[in-house]
Amino acid sequence: MFITKQNLKDWRLWYKLTLSLLITIFLLEMLIKGMVNISEDIKNSDGTTSPSIWTIYGNTIGEDGKVEILGYDYFGYVINFFSFFTIQSNILIAVWMFVGFLNHNKEGQIKLLQKAFSLSVVTYITVTALIFNGMLLPQVLATGKEFGALWWVEQMVVHTFGPIAAVVYFLLFMKQELEFNFKKFISRDFLFLAIYPVIYLIGSLLKGEMIYRAYGGDSVLARKHQAYPYFFLEIHNKQALSDKMGETLLNNGLFWMFMAIIIIVGIIIGLGSLYLYIGSKTSNIRNNWANNEQTKTKAK
Repeated sequence: MFITKQNLKDWRLWYKLTLSLLITIFLLEMLIKGMVNISEDIKNSDGTTSPSIWTIYGNTIGEDGKVEILGYDYFGYVINFFSFFTIQSNILIAVWMFVGFLNHNKEGQIKLLQKAFSLSVVTYITVTALIFNGMLLPQVLATGKEFGALWWVEQMVVHTFGPIAAVVYFLLFMKQELEFNFKKFISRDFLFLAIYPVIYLIGSLLKGEMIYRAYGGDSVLARKHQAYPYFFLEIHNKQALSDKMGETLLNNGLFWMFMAIIIIVGIIIGLGSLYLYIGSKTSNIRNNWANNEQTKTKAK
């Protein structure tokens, strides 16, 4: 740890701790709330309800004519919760900020606070914000389902406020030496940035394929049991966007996967290079200010 008494007067120290704790608290709240409410029926868009997808059934039928419920798959729920890119990218931000808090004077020096990792996590969290607000939220709202205030607060923290706060800190306040060269960015930084999304894509497709096959190759059942974290990864679903659109190209999950890959690659290249460019400019400005202040101090 490299926190000194002088650091305690630096608002950036508390900025990092506050953001890290805020994200962590809301992630835990979302996880625990889901586990507490795991038995609740699912409200469908047509007004009907369906049993919880995490229900574990027995082999006997009760006096009421219903299949005996043995319990609920908490382990499966937890695994599914952490399979979302949103959750993982927010965890990365929380860890990055907390490491920055503990090593306040080591920004730009230790690996987790150097350019490669820092640029990666702020780019990933921006992808989370853009994909949610630009693709997923409109689809969710189109179902007509009503959401409570807590749901909105949760989504704004992990999809909007957290991403903005992390990007602002990286661009304007983080102490680091950045240089921008687009050719070097493509040959080095982009390749590093692409590692995690590629691993995530492969892992999500493998998980989805196993669940899809477990339910006899039925894409409807696979979706119901959370085979894929996002509709644009449902490669077997020919009605991935909406069951009201029929089996069209624009409703095909495989089509949307390729579209998402193109969009995300574009976002990573565009945002990664933009953040690096802006970061290099703000870094130079801060260094010039610091040098000027040192010069004035020596002159006195």
